[in-house]
Amino acid sequence: MSFPHANMDITKEYFTLIQKMGKGESACLAVARFSQDIVASSNIKDIKTYCQKYQIRYLTTMDFLCEAMKAGQLSKDECDLFISKVIAAGSRLPVSEMDLYSC
Repeated sequence: MSFPHANMDITKEYFTLIQKMGKGESACLAVARFSQDIVASSNIKDIKTYCQKYQIRYLTTMDFLCEAMKAGQLSKDECDLFISKVIAAGSRLPVSEMDLYSC
């Protein structure tokens, strides 16, 4: 989706947020605040307080993995492999395998 520059509330919020966090998080949060959309991010450290303040629903990587397993789109082993690749690439997740996470 392209950024809705015509919406001045979203644009102003974006420029306020970008002083504190990255462009991607700022854009997603600004749009979600004024459009009732859901934020998908694993950058919980940056988004959690803002989302709670404005009652924005957010989903994490682990939420997506849980849903993928539940829907039969990914097996536990495939999720574990994904988690290990994410961690090996230097990102953080709350667990090293699905058995350690409560969906």
